[in-house]
Amino acid sequence: MRSTIAALVLALTLAVAFYFIGLTSKQSQAKTSEKRTAEEEHLEAFSKAFRLTKRETEVMVLLVQGRSVNRIAEQLVVSPNTVKTHRNRLYAKLDVHDRQELLDKYLIEKPKQA
Repeated sequence: MRSTIAALVLALTLAVAFYFIGLTSKQSQAKTSEKRTAEEEHLEAFSKAFRLTKRETEVMVLLVQGRSVNRIAEQLVVSPNTVKTHRNRLYAKLDVHDRQELLDKYLIEKPKQA
């Protein structure tokens, strides 16, 4: 009888612990998804304002994250020359000349709606 009660108490304790862990995890995920949503909205507005293609946007995100041309090529499963072409078109559309100007434009400037 005592072992049954002990087992029930243990099960109840674990259930309560997992319940609170789940709540904390869900709250954390909700905050993270809110943050992602704001970043996604900025990216979408930026892409629309400068009329970037989906691939140019993908390349831009990876460039802003500091990825090399070769790393981007591996990740997107394209040749490094293709990445360079996307990068050059991206720079032309944004009227920038290097990665630092791209970072400044993306992270600091608010895009004007086209």
